Amino acid sequence: MKFHYYLIFLTGFLSVSCNNQIDLEKEEEYFEYRNEILYYKGTPFNGETIERWDNKIISNSKKYSEGKLELFKSFFEDGSLHINQGFKDGKKHGLWEEYYSPNKLKAKGRYKNDKQSGVITEYFENGNVMTKLYPENDDIFLEEYFENGNLKHKIYTPPGQDMYDARFMADETYNINGDTINKEICMYAECVFDVPVIFNY
Repeated sequence: MKFHYYLIFLTGFLSVSCNNQIDLEKEEEYFEYRNEILYYKGTPFNGETIERWDNKIISNSKKYSEGKLELFKSFFEDGSLHINQGFKDGKKHGLWEEYYSPNKLKAKGRYKNDKQSGVITEYFENGNVMTKLYPENDDIFLEEYFENGNLKHKIYTPPGQDMYDARFMADETYNINGDTINKEICMYAECVFDVPVIFNY
């Protein structure tokens, strides 16, 4: 009999623990941050907080483990996904996505310990690529595209340097038909125009 009651208690406890979703509008007073850790009633929070639109559809949700943010999601008023961002120890980590509308991707990328990891890509509403922002260890810094999919602008920098403090950079510009308009190399803000873009590291 005791074992039977223990199973009932354990099942109920696990159910509450696994579905610890709290509506902030109702229980916000019980939350507080201390040293970047979220506490709920004095204990590091494990679970999910939610907020709602006026129509009661969830507007955003945040999942925590031991008081540290692990996942943030925001939603449109119809309940479809707007933003999805992973976290680790409270820092951006993993997949990031943003949508124009249901199933219409606006941008995506990945982060690792709050830093860009891999290419961040933005899209036009027709699904074609708008921009590609490359990580700092790549020799390409940025690519921009026309809405028809043709390359518009391309910037090169030496690996490990961004466009704003690089010793030199190269720049290519194209028209909407794909024809080259301009190529230049800039060193310490002094630019040479109409030159082949070649880096020898």
